[in-house]
Amino acid sequence: MFEEALMAGAKLHDFDEVGKFLKGYRQLANWWKSQAVTTPGFIIRNLMGGMWINSMVAGVEFGTHSKVIGMTKTAASAGNGDVLAGMRQLAASDGPVRLEGISGLGGARKAGAEDFRDLLELMESGSVGSGQSWSEIITNVDQAAVLRPYQRRQGKLGGAQSGLGAGWTEGTWKPWSADFKMSRAIRSQNERAEFVLRASVGMDTLAKGGDVASAYRNITKYHFDYGDITNVERRIKDVIPFYTWQKNVIPVLLESMGRKPQSWGRLLQVKKELELHSPQQGLVPDYFGENMGIRLPFKIPGMKGGRVYA
Repeated sequence: MFEEALMAGAKLHDFDEVGKFLKGYRQLANWWKSQAVTTPGFIIRNLMGGMWINSMVAGVEFGTHSKVIGMTKTAASAGNGDVLAGMRQLAASDGPVRLEGISGLGGARKAGAEDFRDLLELMESGSVGSGQSWSEIITNVDQAAVLRPYQRRQGKLGGAQSGLGAGWTEGTWKPWSADFKMSRAIRSQNERAEFVLRASVGMDTLAKGGDVASAYRNITKYHFDYGDITNVERRIKDVIPFYTWQKNVIPVLLESMGRKPQSWGRLLQVKKELELHSPQQGLVPDYFGENMGIRLPFKIPGMKGGRVYA
């Protein structure tokens, strides 16, 4: 026992041994983070939290989110898979453009050439940037291809993969790698969600008379610049996963408590309004309360009348 303790102590003074340990630890931590953001639940929570911050704290008109989705899908079609090329084409159009997809209500919703010019300017300036799901994870794959939202790529599964193509065509099939194709495919969807959140703030800023510089300031205030960290903070990230997000979001939330306290009250208001449409249950798991479980006005079919909570 004593000899083992001496050997362990000696290794702590061996810089090569410590370096090997840190390298292995960082690889393991990077893989863990890649798995943490590779779930549909993470994407949904990311969208819910980001849209709440946009609408209730940043003052973004709620419909801007779906408008950005519709515009980007329409640009992808116009550019034959290249969003930027499609944006340039639609920005030069004479009249309103019918938007595609559910967000465009099957063509019933429209956007003007000025809208496409604004979104194009944000994208070309780099203001929308990359979000947490890519910035927090070290990857060996070229991100330029996967960060282009809604781009259609030819995947090995056959056909144009407009949704998961970037994930399938890049990376590896090794599940122990952070570049595992399945993980990358899901992360690409999360990156699209973050693109919508960031672009919506920028579009709202431009619509209210701001310029690209002020749009960038608002985007990085509410959705952060994940590359803006010091060398010391890079080491902190080794022991505190997603430190960059935590460091930036706390000041935003604290500021909102003083400037827009109604934003916080709105959460409970929505919860109570939804729960008016169903009878209160006498016994539920305690973690429902810990996660602010909201009782929804419908049940799961075939599950003996089990009430659905969000």
